[in-house]
Amino acid sequence: QQPDPINYIASKARAALPASGQYARVRKDFSVPSGVTWPLLNAHVGVTVEDQRNVGRAALLTRVPAFTRWISVEPMLPQQVTFAYTLFNGADSFGPCPGIHGVIIGGESKAGSRPTSLKHVRALRDEAIRAGVKVFFKQWGDWVHPYQMTDTMRGIINRNHKRQTVDGYEMVRVGKSNAGRRLDGVIHDDLPSPPGYERDPASGLWVRAA
Repeated sequence: QQPDPINYIASKARAALPASGQYARVRKDFSVPSGVTWPLLNAHVGVTVEDQRNVGRAALLTRVPAFTRWISVEPMLPQQVTFAYTLFNGADSFGPCPGIHGVIIGGESKAGSRPTSLKHVRALRDEAIRAGVKVFFKQWGDWVHPYQMTDTMRGIINRNHKRQTVDGYEMVRVGKSNAGRRLDGVIHDDLPSPPGYERDPASGLWVRAA
């Protein structure tokens, strides 16, 4: 009998992190073959690290046996969030594919949202790329940095838009649909995959790369 995939993965995460109080977020868009062997190729395991206080969650994540691990730095608050190079590269990690494989970065978008530091977003992007970690920049949130503004965006800004100074630059609250998700003119859409594997377009399953 096949185990329920959600409960199965959750039980594995709880067993690996008995004292942390952290739980893995799991997606429901995968199937579990008969004779399940953990870890599953198509189960990506991740944690949220919204500020430097919670970077320890990422270290705990590396102790969960998994083919693919990701970190969501969202909302990325104005403080800088950095990770040890050894963490990105798998020191003290468990499982067939050590380390962290993907980082999702995003600003805040809700009532009372706070702006995100361009300097810190760039620093985390560069840190991840240097370590060979995939970067997915989800959104700026409600605020936009003057260096990220398009001509169209400048045309809609008026004196009624809220402003806040971050790192010496005046950021403007234009709403997330206007702020967009380009970072230095680039859409970062890279998602992690199990190292050494690629997704078969016909079946949607992970297969060893040719």
